[in-house]
Amino acid sequence: MDSKSMFRRRGAASAPVWALALALMLPAPPAHAYIDPGSGSFLLQMILAGFAGAAFYCRDAITRALRKILGRERTSRATEASKPRQQPRPDR
Repeated sequence: MDSKSMFRRRGAASAPVWALALALMLPAPPAHAYIDPGSGSFLLQMILAGFAGAAFYCRDAITRALRKILGRERTSRATEASKPRQQPRPDR
């Protein structure tokens, strides 16, 4: 059995599962409910934490884009390390 036929079978078997999940989600009755202030602030906190986490995760790409927009060059530790270091003079 080659890998292509194995994946074809797996995809064909999961089609009824996806169809069932879609069928269960479509006829949802309207919910006559409200979001209380505690739940609303918790949802807002989760959304803001998601944006902050995404920004932290992508910070290298964001700083690279900002440097390109602002036209600033990068001063890296590698350039600082390539500079000759002064040796401390021994006290006599």
